[in-house]
Amino acid sequence: MQHGGWGLSRRANIKAELKKCGDLGDIAITCKSKQKLLFPPPPLTVRSLYKDFRSIAEMEVSPSILLNHRGASRRTARWA
Repeated sequence: MQHGGWGLSRRANIKAELKKCGDLGDIAITCKSKQKLLFPPPPLTVRSLYKDFRSIAEMEVSPSILLNHRGASRRTARWA
């Protein structure tokens, strides 16, 4: 019998792990690390990162966005 996409044995395993270690966050990290991706992401390279950062730096931004950003940073500086 399935409930919410989880088998009952899976739910029981999680409850048993919770009793053993006491931290649901640790259990979630363990479960997530066991999951496989359907399509793994391409490897990060210095060349690809440089290309992406360069394209971000060369983006044209309207002056109104820059003014709004400056105003927002001034407002948040008061709260820090």
